Amino acid sequence: MKAKFGRYIFLKKLAVGGMAEIFLARRVSFGGFAKFVVIKRLLPEHKGKSTYERLFLSEARTGALIHHPNIVSLYDLGQLDEQYFMAMEYVHGVSAAEMLNRAAQEKKPVPLGVAIRIGIGVSNALQYAHHSVGHNSEPLRIIHHDITPQNIELSFDGDVKLLDFGVATQVGRPSSGGRRGKPGFISPEALRREPLDGRSDLYSLGVVLYELSTGRRIGKALDGTPFSAESIPEFLPPTQLDERYPRSLEDALLPVIALEREARPDSGATLAKTLRETAEKLDLDTSAEALAAYLLDLMGAEIEVRRSELADLGRRSDPVRRQPPAGTSLTRQPPAGTSLTRQPPAGTSLDGDAVPSQESGEGEAPAEGVSDTVPSQPGEPAATGEYDPPPEDDATSGGFSEAEGAFSMVGGGLYGEDQVPRPPASRSVFFAVLAVALIGVGWLVGQTGSQSQAKHGVLSVATDPPGARAYDSGKLLGLTPFEALQVELDHRIDLRIKMPGHVEWKSSVTLTKDAPQHALSVVLKPGT
Repeated sequence: MKAKFGRYIFLKKLAVGGMAEIFLARRVSFGGFAKFVVIKRLLPEHKGKSTYERLFLSEARTGALIHHPNIVSLYDLGQLDEQYFMAMEYVHGVSAAEMLNRAAQEKKPVPLGVAIRIGIGVSNALQYAHHSVGHNSEPLRIIHHDITPQNIELSFDGDVKLLDFGVATQVGRPSSGGRRGKPGFISPEALRREPLDGRSDLYSLGVVLYELSTGRRIGKALDGTPFSAESIPEFLPPTQLDERYPRSLEDALLPVIALEREARPDSGATLAKTLRETAEKLDLDTSAEALAAYLLDLMGAEIEVRRSELADLGRRSDPVRRQPPAGTSLTRQPPAGTSLTRQPPAGTSLDGDAVPSQESGEGEAPAEGVSDTVPSQPGEPAATGEYDPPPEDDATSGGFSEAEGAFSMVGGGLYGEDQVPRPPASRSVFFAVLAVALIGVGWLVGQTGSQSQAKHGVLSVATDPPGARAYDSGKLLGLTPFEALQVELDHRIDLRIKMPGHVEWKSSVTLTKDAPQHALSVVLKPGT
């Protein structure tokens, strides 16, 4: 498999599902632009199969209409080498499923405030999906069908993101096939193949909330079982599992997993409001900082290792500029070391170092009573599954197309020495002028990039004993020892280092252009 896929550089294979495979990749372009993304590509064995291609394109059309801070964004849809792919937002973190597994291993239960924060974030996402309005001013009424811990992504900064609308449908539109979802999380009415509404998704979220707040993997225990009445979990009231479980939280949770949909909250907004009010009554911390601090406590130095691995993958895939063909006469030379030739990053492969996984659950067969398409918008083709995405406009992935003529073609090494096309004299003059202009632009971009890099420094903090938390004015920086690579110059850091059983250490640090690196080694004194 090629490491380069159109304008994207593949860095790591993350997962394989029933319909698609998932990769960590980097979108690169001219001017030093580079962005981490997740590529979801239809499996090669499904190429040309209308059912799978229709579902894949339906997911892309749905994703293009959804823009919400609690939903993973879709950036691009394309077709390359007759394979459909989507480029999506990359969330640097873990799935709720990975967090639950690690919590069980480390015997560190998920704090109730963290569980509620996740529940509020997904409730907000579902409120948007169920009640969002399209470009034609009509509600889309999108049902996700696959709300599970695997499809909830948690960033190390404390963000909550719902992903994978691969089996999403629209209320009231007919579709073929059977049920959509996973045993243990699918709603009772979906099992009975009844017409569905947004409360089906809320039931699935209720199962997730039950797992997060009790530590019992109810839905996971039924994974892989056939769809039947046995796919509906039995929920003991949480207070019977643990007498310390707050009664008010139980009162908020049990209606969400009620077998009768009429007993559930009527919308994601209602559920989010109930959860917020419950957290306030119990004085629970549902902030992003609370989630970030729990993940840091749960995973410790592994988070910093993952950040370092991601930074290394980024360095290996940094875009470079093209260089002119050998023998080209130029009146202005670029700065030493400047290259205008885009080459694949050395050592880039699909078998690179490990990076954090962004899991993606693939749903089951289509459901009855709901549609596997979303309404087309004015000026768009009807959503019939026959949609043909536009071709890639950037086959070289570098912002320089092959249409630029012999200059870029030779510079890219596409011809042998005896095969170079010879343009007319007037065109030769044109390309020489064009080459000079491109070199000047490349030099200016390089200068801008180096000025940008000069705006940040590196702060290293180590403590004795290790494992303390370092803060800047209340913002968690990391768990010692750590190295912060993007510290803004001339910014005063009000550093506080805390560790249970030790006296808090305080100081201020400011990195400057003349001193962009600073290392601290602090001995913490025992005390309270």
